[in-house]
Amino acid sequence: MATGLSHFDVLVVDNAPSNDQARQVAMRWGVAYVLEPVPGLSRARNRGARASGTEIVAFLDDDSLPDAEWLATLAGPFKDPLVMLLRDVSLPSTSKRNPSCH
Repeated sequence: MATGLSHFDVLVVDNAPSNDQARQVAMRWGVAYVLEPVPGLSRARNRGARASGTEIVAFLDDDSLPDAEWLATLAGPFKDPLVMLLRDVSLPSTSKRNPSCH
């Protein structure tokens, strides 16, 4: 997985699953798997944030397809100690993403 970063963790949060496909994908790729039994995007993201052991947490939905430099581009502004939050704008797959500081 090319990211432009030397170290990162991937955590799959499975939200109220009806099967074990997400767990199987996580196992196949050798990434961490966490189950959130209560449905809801906020529940899943909060579970993922609590399970993360990193300073920076980035979220993708199951239908997202980030480009190869997405994570490195998103992490870059955090070199500034005044940056606490970024929001990545999702655009159609033919467009480039451009994170904006908030």
